Amino acid sequence: MLQVVSWMAVACYMVGIWWLSSQGAQITARVDAAGIPDFYAHLVLFGGLSLLVRLALWSFWPHQSELWLGGLAAGVVFGYGIVDEIHQHFVPGRGTDAQDLLGDLAGAISGQVLVLVGLWVWRLVHGAG
Repeated sequence: MLQVVSWMAVACYMVGIWWLSSQGAQITARVDAAGIPDFYAHLVLFGGLSLLVRLALWSFWPHQSELWLGGLAAGVVFGYGIVDEIHQHFVPGRGTDAQDLLGDLAGAISGQVLVLVGLWVWRLVHGAG
């Protein structure tokens, strides 16, 4: 059941990112309408996706190493970032941007670093080495 729910969450999150990317609003000065630098929006969005993908992968392979799961999750998320940037190329008022792709990569990696730090703290607090 966790497998189905976690992958459904990943799919819904990806659809949300796709929808945001489909909005034709022109981005000026690398800042969105709320005044948030575009790089940070990508960092946060893809960091969240990275966490969800990690959970979904763990639900299939709970005994894999943390580094293997993290690397695979970051790779899947960055791959989706590439597809999303290609998609934006065809949206009026949007485009493909290396800075956006860098934000996607930073989010994919930072999500996994957050997991590793969280696991390290958990083990430290609970004495699991």
